[in-house]
Amino acid sequence: MSGRGWVFSALLAALLAAPRAEAQPSGACRHLDRSVALGNDLRRRGEATAAFEHFTHMVAECPSGRALAQLALVETDLRRWRDALAHLQSALAMEDRWISAHHEALATELSRIREHLARIDLRTDRPDVELALDGAVVGVLPLGEARVLQPGAVRVELRAPGRPPWRRTYQVHEGQLVDDFIRLEGANPTPSEPEVTPTASPAAAAPTAAVTAAPSVAPPTPPPATPHPAAPPAGMSTLRVAGWVSLGVGAALGVTGLVLGLTNPRSSTPDSSGVTPPAPGSPAAMDWTLYAAAIMVSPADAATICSRAQMDAVIPFAADVRSYCRLRGAGGGNAGASSSVGAIPLALGITGAVLAAAGVVLVLVGGSRAQTTVTPVVTADGAGLWLTGRF
Repeated sequence: MSGRGWVFSALLAALLAAPRAEAQPSGACRHLDRSVALGNDLRRRGEATAAFEHFTHMVAECPSGRALAQLALVETDLRRWRDALAHLQSALAMEDRWISAHHEALATELSRIREHLARIDLRTDRPDVELALDGAVVGVLPLGEARVLQPGAVRVELRAPGRPPWRRTYQVHEGQLVDDFIRLEGANPTPSEPEVTPTASPAAAAPTAAVTAAPSVAPPTPPPATPHPAAPPAGMSTLRVAGWVSLGVGAALGVTGLVLGLTNPRSSTPDSSGVTPPAPGSPAAMDWTLYAAAIMVSPADAATICSRAQMDAVIPFAADVRSYCRLRGAGGGNAGASSSVGAIPLALGITGAVLAAAGVVLVLVGGSRAQTTVTPVVTADGAGLWLTGRF
């Protein structure tokens, strides 16, 4: 990920809120909430490999449905689609209270994972042929249904009694179907066949496009040359123009909201001197603690926390903390007036921040040399977009 691309990943990962505290089982799973939070923090920082090792260890210590689901989600970050499919299917099949509560989001993620996998469905003119993929036997043909494959090179081997093995390496891409009929009777296949490459590029191949190999007695037809895309026209693209406009308008609104918030005495934070932190275990305690950690102050410093939350439009927990402070703070007409007037600069600031962020994305994506990928990220804790690539 580029130096600028990680900023968007960090902002979008902030949408994934920590799970609420609940009773945990005894034994190795009693610290599951803390372990999941640590792993998701690694994902938000872009350390997918470290997160994968963390969740793998967590599954070994606590083989629960929640642990398997978290491992599957980090495997999607590493594009290990086949492993992610197997782990998420196993998690959804478990009787787990956390899985039941997040079943819809996990089922959506499972459908997305399937879109990234390739499939293979081979047939032969003999009924006793054993199929091995990358050296592992998967069954006797016909299999009855296509097997999923990790995109990339897959080595296929057909073994029949009294015949030398038939081997071939297929190069498959996301969403493709390898649908091939192998004729073994009357042919004399060599122990090693040349590599078969699909004639269509990954971008042009339909999700159900079939990749058919040439007969084993003849070498495969070379793929046609892929024409180079035409050079982009000179000048600034429409996306970049829209991005700069959005960035300018957002910045203007943000500055206006800031000026109004600083110059209008009625929009200041209500007096929070009488606010006390929420009691441990209460519904507001988790958001209070997480927000205090995000702004790096002590959870006991109620005045600072309430003051910062009043104008904070970035950290997800700020809204809940702001509501708590208003309910526990000074009442009466002054607080209501302050809240009413203070909403104007706050709304301007939020609108400006959203427009500015959208403008930055459009400017980067619309560049003539930009190579970006926008991937939806659906986890059990929330959802967002993950923007990666070269800008």
